[in-house]
Amino acid sequence: MNDTNNDNLRFPEGFLWGTSNAAYQIEGAWDADGKAPSIWDIAIHSGQLPVPEGSDLSVASDEYHRLSEDLDLLGEIGAPVHRFSVSWPRIIIDDQKTTNPAGLDYYDRLVDGLLERGIRPAACLYHWDTPQWLEDRCGGWMGRESVDWFTDFTHIMAQRLGDRVDQWYTMNEPSHPALAGYVAGMFPPMRQEGERGFDAVHNILLAHGMSVRALREENVKGSIGVILAVIGMQPATSNPDDIAAADRASYGIDRMMLDPLLGRGHVPTVRRQVEEDGACRDNDMEIISEPLDVLGVNWYSSLNVASTERAPKFYDAAGVGEHAAGLRQFGGIAAGEDSAVVPAPGHRWWDDHGFRQDTPGGLKRTLEWVHREYPDHPRIIVTENGRGMEHRAGAAHATGHDGGGFYDGVHDLTRIAYLTRSIQDLREIIAGGIDVGGYYIWSSIDNIQWMNGFRERFGLVHVNADSLERERKDSFFWFSKVVESNGACVPSSEEAGNNVAAPFDGDAAGIVIHGVPNARGIGGLMTVDGHHRLRNGLFLRSAGLNFMTPEGRNDLQRLGVRTIVDLRDSWEVTRWPYEVDGIEVLRIPLLAGSNPSDGSTSDFIFSVAAARLSGANGEQTSRMGREILEGTYRNIVDNSGSSIAYILTLLAEGNGPMLIHCTAGKDRTGIVAAVLEAILGVDDESIVSSYAQSAGNLGEAFRKAISSGMLDIPNDTTSDGGVGALAGILASPASLMREMLGRIRSKHCTVAQYCLDNGMTKEHLEQLRSMFLEPID
Repeated sequence: MNDTNNDNLRFPEGFLWGTSNAAYQIEGAWDADGKAPSIWDIAIHSGQLPVPEGSDLSVASDEYHRLSEDLDLLGEIGAPVHRFSVSWPRIIIDDQKTTNPAGLDYYDRLVDGLLERGIRPAACLYHWDTPQWLEDRCGGWMGRESVDWFTDFTHIMAQRLGDRVDQWYTMNEPSHPALAGYVAGMFPPMRQEGERGFDAVHNILLAHGMSVRALREENVKGSIGVILAVIGMQPATSNPDDIAAADRASYGIDRMMLDPLLGRGHVPTVRRQVEEDGACRDNDMEIISEPLDVLGVNWYSSLNVASTERAPKFYDAAGVGEHAAGLRQFGGIAAGEDSAVVPAPGHRWWDDHGFRQDTPGGLKRTLEWVHREYPDHPRIIVTENGRGMEHRAGAAHATGHDGGGFYDGVHDLTRIAYLTRSIQDLREIIAGGIDVGGYYIWSSIDNIQWMNGFRERFGLVHVNADSLERERKDSFFWFSKVVESNGACVPSSEEAGNNVAAPFDGDAAGIVIHGVPNARGIGGLMTVDGHHRLRNGLFLRSAGLNFMTPEGRNDLQRLGVRTIVDLRDSWEVTRWPYEVDGIEVLRIPLLAGSNPSDGSTSDFIFSVAAARLSGANGEQTSRMGREILEGTYRNIVDNSGSSIAYILTLLAEGNGPMLIHCTAGKDRTGIVAAVLEAILGVDDESIVSSYAQSAGNLGEAFRKAISSGMLDIPNDTTSDGGVGALAGILASPASLMREMLGRIRSKHCTVAQYCLDNGMTKEHLEQLRSMFLEPID
């Protein structure tokens, strides 16, 4: 929808829409006009860190020399806030406290330029670019002296800009320079101190607290806060071991910052180390927990966490390939030794280098976790949220479409889809009573994404890495409309289906088999890696063989179907209604033990019929049918896994296409298809969307046969506008498919492992992948 006058979708009056960027990533001019080098400058120029192809980290986006042009672009977007960071080594250039006038003048021009365009400046004092002279003098954040230096820097900036800046943030994601820079050694200064590096955690938090005090001493006019990366550790499944592992992992980054900043003291691992080292002194914790006006939260995607005992099964046969090493490496930092970061099931990677996984709904879950765990938190502003996309030199030219793929172009539909989901999350969060006052997109313009350089693009504006020419992306114009309408142009999650599924083609869109109603397959669905689609014509399903005509027999033969697997139980049919020359018919019931005569049936059709005969209305019928159908799904998943694995084994070992059949409802054929799709690497939302759309592809003849030929069930609706009895038969709720996938993973970790545990072999899994996966690159 595009109704910008829909008041129901507007955000609260005064909600702040904004953009973000950071000094090192965007300014360039690394040694211009007296600027001193940062630890990142030295790491790059010394060769400690490789320079990504096509990136000049000394120039970045060159905003230092193109400030007016970039300010004009911000004014064109129309967002009322722009968040930037101040380059510490551009202001204080040595350990003699020498202040650089040219650096101060630059930030004067930046702030004044924003105000001239009606944009509120939001200044972040530290975004990882520690001066190299501070590292040389006292070991950077490992030395307590760094606290005094940062406090002095705060006073200087507050005196210069304090009358004009609307929001002050002391630091951006202090967890990252402390943990990655000193504990693990992944970021400059690349020191691997191990647990002793927790002294850097303490010192950087102490510097934050002193900076807050300094800002208040200087009577700055703006609100004061800090910006944290809150990952939102999610249990990989509903298994109690994974839930406990996610809770433990929350102490790795999320609680490590939130606990001390919000007055709860250091988490145990940090407390033990800093007390042993003498790094924590009297009154330090009181300073660290200085009251804040605002809590900035940066979120991009959540991490899935499992117990270390269960973790290997998430990698075995899961198809994560090159991403596994990165997950294990980062998991050691983020989750600790007694929990493991594992692939989020059924979600796409941002690109084939594995920057992140898409985790829809993660922003909502993360902020709800913050609110639940820290109910007295300050007002939240989402200070970073965005979608990084790879820029392939040569292939991804500035005018290219991303097409749902993984390179960044001007027509960035994938980015818009991601941002849409985030804004939908925020709307629901605010409606639920959580105080969120703003949303800032990362980033206003393509920037140097640290070690990834220009290879990973986040901007609303495209920057040509060679010419530095700026070009507005589709997301630029889209976000301008979001700001103008105060969010009303973004549809509700219900209207948008809460996901942007891959377009279906081939079998998944519904295949025409003359004389066989309601036939569809899985061909055309895209895999999580983004590089394959499933081949057409190999696996089909139908609920219409009861009505097959002679023409249907001919068409099945034309399509090369060699096997039909009938999933019905003996009490559902007294004779086989079809015989086709050259096609083997196998009967593999999935509801063994169910019998309508003794009242134990799990079949939805019979439950609906019984409800109608008892005089139940449409709403009662739907509710009763839903309850019975839930039992059907659990029964199949829990008790028929070996049958499902056997069917897929036959498919892997067979010599031609297979068709599976079940009368009317999609419960049995849908589950078998979903298991197959999951082990082939189709993402969950495409599985669910394809499944839920089945009703829309049913032929009219089949609808009439079900509604009048088999059962006399009117297609009524419930009082709240929900589906009626007939619609319930024709299109089982998508939520049941999600529940079914979750139920499998809770016990078996992955759907692939479910099949292995039920008799398949890894060779069978690989045979199926070889059969179905069709490269699309």
